[in-house]
Amino acid sequence: MQVLHIKVTGAKNFGRMKEVIAIVEAAQKRGLEISANQYPYVASSTGLIQTIPPWAHEGGNAKLVERLKDPATRARIRKEMDDPNPTWENRLLSAGTWHNVQIASISNRSIDSRRTGMDTGYKRFEGWRVDDAAKEMGKDPYDFVFEMLIANGGGVGCVWFIIDESDLKLALEQPWVSIGSDGSALAISGPLRIGVPHPRNFGTFPRVLGKYVREERVIPLEQAVYKMSGLTAKQLHIADRGTIKEGLAADLVIFDPSTVADRATFTDPFQYPVGIPTVIVNGKVVLDNMRHTGERPGVVIRGHGFAGASH
Repeated sequence: MQVLHIKVTGAKNFGRMKEVIAIVEAAQKRGLEISANQYPYVASSTGLIQTIPPWAHEGGNAKLVERLKDPATRARIRKEMDDPNPTWENRLLSAGTWHNVQIASISNRSIDSRRTGMDTGYKRFEGWRVDDAAKEMGKDPYDFVFEMLIANGGGVGCVWFIIDESDLKLALEQPWVSIGSDGSALAISGPLRIGVPHPRNFGTFPRVLGKYVREERVIPLEQAVYKMSGLTAKQLHIADRGTIKEGLAADLVIFDPSTVADRATFTDPFQYPVGIPTVIVNGKVVLDNMRHTGERPGVVIRGHGFAGASH
């Protein structure tokens, strides 16, 4: 079992990572193969519709939009969003305030539930905190959120500042927690430059090496490297990668421990890291002196459960 991007969220849960660790370690002692991965940030990322109670999602985004347009149903939704003791995972409750929610991307899904590229007037708020955007529009934050969801068919991605730094560090110290970005394949230019996304897409691994190894000394360098390579391969049962050994795939990242660092931020996430001059994939140099060589030797790595592609 793999716990994906392990964390505890919401101010009321800050400090409870030690309880999570105790649960995992108790399961390990019983013989269960259980581990986790994490990204090194105090914010997560998911859709704004996660603030809406589950029953309002029944039937898909089109039905959700219909419910948000109905005044009585909309009032019920708002009331449940404010309930301090919900029966569902209320993402707004974890955030505490709308200021802890940052608009990351606007993807208009109002037509056939697909991206249309049409600007509904909200793309200018990508990178804004919800309360600031609502104030700019002269609206109550809840009404602003509802109307933005309606206009875009629910297609609004957000960054949520809901994680405590001490919990993050405690998880990072655990030998069974590897590093994973939970990111997407984005680019600094062109069609894959989308919105103002979470900086984890560009900064996860160098952030660990720069901030948590060199600057804050949370874990030693060799442990950090293992968490990004050998441990990950072990957790995913990938036998031919993750370590340097004759006969294995030659995937190597050459970095300077004294300078490696992330540059991506929550307000300017499309920035490459520094201190990583060379990357080798399957024995081919892909990045040389911080420049792409044009080589594309990457391959899809299939898990043991892969049964073949369907066409």
